[in-house]
Amino acid sequence: MLDVVAEHAEHPLDLTIFLREAALESVFGRAYTNTTAPKATAKRILHALQTLVSMWCGGRTLVGIEAWLLTFIRKHEVEVKQQANQSSTAQRARRFAIRIAPDFGFLCGVLGQIVAHKAAEGEGTVLPIIDMLPQMVRAGDYDRHHAVLRQITTAASPR
Repeated sequence: MLDVVAEHAEHPLDLTIFLREAALESVFGRAYTNTTAPKATAKRILHALQTLVSMWCGGRTLVGIEAWLLTFIRKHEVEVKQQANQSSTAQRARRFAIRIAPDFGFLCGVLGQIVAHKAAEGEGTVLPIIDMLPQMVRAGDYDRHHAVLRQITTAASPR
């Protein structure tokens, strides 16, 4: 989904239509806010989001995601007196998981509705994975088998 958006985005600044600007600021900090070229920054953030979603759905830990984010932020925060600090509690990665991943899940749900509408008009079929996609992105599942396993293990209550 993000690959298509990143490659064909005529207006990368439209990123804030689907993601809250406050969430982007809280995750990317000065790498997002300190900019003299907003269009280039939006494209860079969009590519970073591709990487983050891949890491999230690939099972990377919050600590691993935090390390990648810190490197990205330090590289792109332009000239500052003090570079971004390392968080011992993976604060930026947690913000990504709490604020941005659900937004992507919502976007996947919208895309699912579009696919369902087109299928109802006879322009294709609805794949079962489309209905699962919003929950999978929110939870960080890398495939439908992982999603089903997660649902089974969370549904089973210990006695």
